[in-house]
Amino acid sequence: MGAGDGFAVGMISALLENLSFPEAVQRGNWIGSRAVQSRGDMEGLPTRAELPTRSVA
Repeated sequence: MGAGDGFAVGMISALLENLSFPEAVQRGNWIGSRAVQSRGDMEGLPTRAELPTRSVA
């Protein structure tokens, strides 16, 4: 999984949770950056419990 995939995952998950668009972009950026910090496809992804519910900035 690359940064773009991680970004999409973050955006979609945030929008499905009815977070605002700016919060969804922040989550997408956060997950995208995590995705490229480790080797493998799924190792860099956070679990649902690790997801911030609001701004990660």
